[in-house]
Amino acid sequence: MAVFIWQATDRNGLSQKGEMLADNQNVVISKLRKQGYKEFVIRQKGREGFSLFPVRVTEQDVVIYLRQLSVLVGAGIPLMTCFTQMAKGSNKAILAEMSLRIRDSIGLGVSLSHAMEKEPALFDAFTINLVRVAEKSGVLNVVLDRLATYKEKSFNLRNKVRSALTYPVVVLIIALAIFYMLMVKVVPVFVDLYKSFDAELPMATQTVISLSEFTQAWWWVVLAAVLVGVKAGSVAYKRSPKVRYDLDDALLKFPVLGEILKKAAIARFARSFSTMLAAGTPILECLEPVARTAGNRVLEVAVENAKSSIMEGRLLTEPWEENQVFPPLVTQMIYVGETTGNLDFMLNKVADFYDQEVDRAVDNIKALMEPFIMVLLGAMIGGIVVGMYLPLLKMGGFVG
Repeated sequence: MAVFIWQATDRNGLSQKGEMLADNQNVVISKLRKQGYKEFVIRQKGREGFSLFPVRVTEQDVVIYLRQLSVLVGAGIPLMTCFTQMAKGSNKAILAEMSLRIRDSIGLGVSLSHAMEKEPALFDAFTINLVRVAEKSGVLNVVLDRLATYKEKSFNLRNKVRSALTYPVVVLIIALAIFYMLMVKVVPVFVDLYKSFDAELPMATQTVISLSEFTQAWWWVVLAAVLVGVKAGSVAYKRSPKVRYDLDDALLKFPVLGEILKKAAIARFARSFSTMLAAGTPILECLEPVARTAGNRVLEVAVENAKSSIMEGRLLTEPWEENQVFPPLVTQMIYVGETTGNLDFMLNKVADFYDQEVDRAVDNIKALMEPFIMVLLGAMIGGIVVGMYLPLLKMGGFVG
């Protein structure tokens, strides 16, 4: 066994790193994927030069790989030849090596889904489940194409949500940087000037000076507290189902941003559910893997609870109408699909609708943020400037 240093992206799009003792890189990737990580960079500790060629398989790689494999299989080319060609045509050494390993496994009589299970860096459980169903139904090329489409749309949706989250965070960082510079560099100049004044400073000026002194003396404490709080929250989120549920529930109720997160989660759920049903997966077998694709614990629990409803002979949408986790439009469309036998079609329509809703919501939040930024920065800078210039204005007789 060896020690591997890993870096990956968690469910929230944050970069995480650590070390793990394992037999090989695939074991590390498999364990990380089960914990919800993706976009892995792994190197063996102590291996010189290895970090120059890290293992990195992105979602775009997976989309392209599945699309190419679908075309080859659809052309009637034998699977072993397909993976030989995939290895030759790959522009990444890691993908070429994986293709050859899958080809060799198939040559030993192993099924494609079983061979894919040995390559967790490229194929997740959702993909393997669909391929297993496709092997039985004989529509492998169709399922692979649908998988590629699903992953491509999921990737685009994730980027939209990330864009919506990144914008306010960047604005906040810029505002804090400006605030820090004013407190540390500008305000002290006025403090030195006012020390020579034999007069009581206005309350606004005293407040700004006190804030400046606090920032200069304790900024590192505030920064450390924020970092510790974020780290503690991250650990609790990963390890405690209750903390994760409560936080996800709070995020869904957050103004503006909560709507975007909810619409994105519904789109992911509907798209993955539709893809599995279209591949011929029984509805009861769909619910557990589909629930995990939502990316929000509140929706995951709601989807998982629907399994017992179906086993009791009730409709899929009945528990969702009772707990009101899903909007009425979603439950109505799923109800129509369920009662007419076109559930996969209606779910796909739901996914398309909410994809468009996320697009509109992201555009709206960016449009709303622009005036908010102007007001925020104007109030912050204006308040500091007025506070520091107020004694000078009073001395000049401009302020009574």
